[in-house]
Amino acid sequence: MGCIVTNIVNIWPGISNTMFHQLQAKVSCMDSNERNCILLFDEMRIKKGFDFHEKRQKIEGFQDLGSLGCNATVMTSVIEAVLNTGLKLRAFVCDQGTNNQSAVKNKISINHPYFMHGQEKIYVIFDISHIYKSIRNQLLKYDILYDDNKIASWNDVRSLWQLKNDKATRAACKLSDKHVNPNHFDRMKCRLATSI
Repeated sequence: MGCIVTNIVNIWPGISNTMFHQLQAKVSCMDSNERNCILLFDEMRIKKGFDFHEKRQKIEGFQDLGSLGCNATVMTSVIEAVLNTGLKLRAFVCDQGTNNQSAVKNKISINHPYFMHGQEKIYVIFDISHIYKSIRNQLLKYDILYDDNKIASWNDVRSLWQLKNDKATRAACKLSDKHVNPNHFDRMKCRLATSI
């Protein structure tokens, strides 16, 4: 499907002025409250390799951010493009990946969870499902101390899992082995972490 769309509409790496002009036309018909929005910012891993795009007569592949460069620059450019449509950007949501953290690290703190872009206050929110995944991954490696020497341990989850296997109890009936003993790929799945 993606190849079909890119053959019909000229979409290149970077910010698509065509798409943002279309968005601006839609926004012009919205009332003030409908213009509030949140921007989700994420990266994705793509297959390594090169392809030749016949229509464009161009070799494509690997990372190409157009003229944007690093994540902080990409983030700023996308925010400007969104605000230029007339939308009111209230928050910026991303996972805790190192690139995303470095893009916002000088802009926010615990006591100051937003940054200013012109006159606009934009809050930074880390994606809660990825926070759950980070907590689960830490618990797989370490015990966590909290509230006057109480301990949270992955061994507690394993004990609950073993209770599940006892036919006399119905504890944690939806837990599976993938939840309790995740392999490398299972550790990347947010849904397994959020359902613990």
